[in-house]
Amino acid sequence: MNENNFFGKNLKYLRNKKGITQQEIADLIGRKSTGSVSDWEAGRTTPNAGNISKIASYFGLKIDAMVEYDLQTQASAPSNLIPIKQTKLIPVIGRIACGAPILADQNIIDSIAFPVELLPSGEIFFLECRGDSMMPTIQDKALVMVRKQENVEDGEIAVVLLNGDEEATLKRIKRQGDLIMLLPDNTNHPPIVIQPTDTIRIVGKAIKTINNL
Repeated sequence: MNENNFFGKNLKYLRNKKGITQQEIADLIGRKSTGSVSDWEAGRTTPNAGNISKIASYFGLKIDAMVEYDLQTQASAPSNLIPIKQTKLIPVIGRIACGAPILADQNIIDSIAFPVELLPSGEIFFLECRGDSMMPTIQDKALVMVRKQENVEDGEIAVVLLNGDEEATLKRIKRQGDLIMLLPDNTNHPPIVIQPTDTIRIVGKAIKTINNL
């Protein structure tokens, strides 16, 4: 079984709980034999996203619940235990510059278990920041929670890719006519002025920060 992927275990648990055969699951996804279902339950392979969605919907679950949580363990927890808040692993993706832009690093360097009830809507990830250009709002080496979106309002802090996605920075957005200003919160740093001929791409909106002590 892949780490943090409970699909196969959950499928077997839910299927047995409801008295459903592997053939019925195979029929649901248009397979003639049960070979794939057997492989999934054994953790040898994982279905594609479309089949995961179909099976999750069949059991009345969201995809996240079907893949990321051990449903059998949660169901068998003693009732006298204090319930543990449900968490979701949020990836920490590379580092971005809070100062002069540095090369964007899209590798996942870590993950954080974050309470589901505290997560905003949308696709969420963390980015690790370096530099002091966004102080005092964002400290050097802070983790910034980002919601993936392609546009933000003026005054909001955005993750912006520059120079053909080769560089990344975190700045406040301000539009002035045809220009886009990437503004630091630290007045010791100059703004970055984006001309109409420059290519930039907004990756997401900064939601909150976690400062490393």
